[in-house]
Amino acid sequence: NNGDGVEDYPEDPGCSSGDDNYEFIEPGNITFAATPPLVKKGQSCKLQLSAIHVASCALSGPGISQTYVATQGVVSTTQVITPTLTLTSEYKLSCLGVDGKTTSKTVTCKVAPTFEEF
Repeated sequence: NNGDGVEDYPEDPGCSSGDDNYEFIEPGNITFAATPPLVKKGQSCKLQLSAIHVASCALSGPGISQTYVATQGVVSTTQVITPTLTLTSEYKLSCLGVDGKTTSKTVTCKVAPTFEEF
């Protein structure tokens, strides 16, 4: 049993038979969102992330570079506040699956345009 919370064959989709000693599990249920998706210049976004069937996840983008090591294949729901933004910024979450494959998702924190009268 690989400890992913699902009893091995036949319930675990990563286990192909009762004699299967290797369970192939792709990273799954990666949640990554930015709230609010549109902010005023000088405000921050809140990034929310979680993932299962992963060994670790790395979060990167302007002003952020963090790594999260999974516990029993899970990166628990985490909230990260971005630095104050002056430009629209893209953040990337890359998760290394327990099978060695990487899955990535990106979110964008948009900065509302400002207008000045001349």
